Amino acid sequence: MSRRNPRDHATLLKQAKLLDAMEARLQKNRKALADELLAAAIKLGAEVPVPAYAPRPKRKKRKARVHAQKPPSAVSALKPENPTMPSGSHGMRSGGWTETVYGIVATKPGGTPYSDLKSEVARTPLGPRLERQDKSFYGALLKLEKSGKIVRHKGRAYTPESFEAFRKQVEAGIIADTPPKGSHAGQSSPTKLALLELLRQKPGGIPRRDVVKRLRRIPELELNDKKSLTAAYNLLARLIKREEVDFDGRIVRLPRSANGASKVEAPDSGELSGAPNGNGKMPLFSMGRA
Repeated sequence: MSRRNPRDHATLLKQAKLLDAMEARLQKNRKALADELLAAAIKLGAEVPVPAYAPRPKRKKRKARVHAQKPPSAVSALKPENPTMPSGSHGMRSGGWTETVYGIVATKPGGTPYSDLKSEVARTPLGPRLERQDKSFYGALLKLEKSGKIVRHKGRAYTPESFEAFRKQVEAGIIADTPPKGSHAGQSSPTKLALLELLRQKPGGIPRRDVVKRLRRIPELELNDKKSLTAAYNLLARLIKREEVDFDGRIVRLPRSANGASKVEAPDSGELSGAPNGNGKMPLFSMGRA
């Protein structure tokens, strides 16, 4: 059985052109017939049917509207760059933590202790949130300090101008550079006293990660469960925030005065002892003063 040879490329192209010509003639004849039918229908007054093969009318493309752009000066005159930052608010959101805290500090020429500052913030609309937690309060202080709008020094907040005046008074011997008196009264817990005594025994300071570990070695503090350990970590964080202890990012130490002496006085009730008692345990307090 013989096998037919495939047609060559030229033959296929010729046949394709022939089919295209036949289709074009057929389309032309259909159009002529449609025109004749349309003329006959109009002459007879009948409704004109639309042939199924009649081409659909082309949709008009909707032209995109071109909006006239206003010059930058006109746009900026209509609205501020940041609608949440009204003019005169020093780049702070109206009614927010930073604006509220800054507004209070700016009215205190001699600086204000954190405790007094918190009391005044508590009388603002932020009071209920401050009562639940003070994280946002100290976050606002840190943000204002980083932006240079306030200066934090030994438990007080100042504007840069008021701190400069305060510094000159200290250098002239008019006032003493001491933390606020009684700002943390009633908070001398056994854990706090033990922590301060540990720092007294280590003038060079203790790494922050080791402070609570050393407190756990004192049996009388009973830092054995998660709750008590969390309280100890929170206590250390508060002392750092209130600048009752110095912290350079790694080492915690007692603040030093100009003559090198510690500014934290030893507790009147006694001090930690480095020698174990008769039971072999490290006592929390020894009788009498150092």
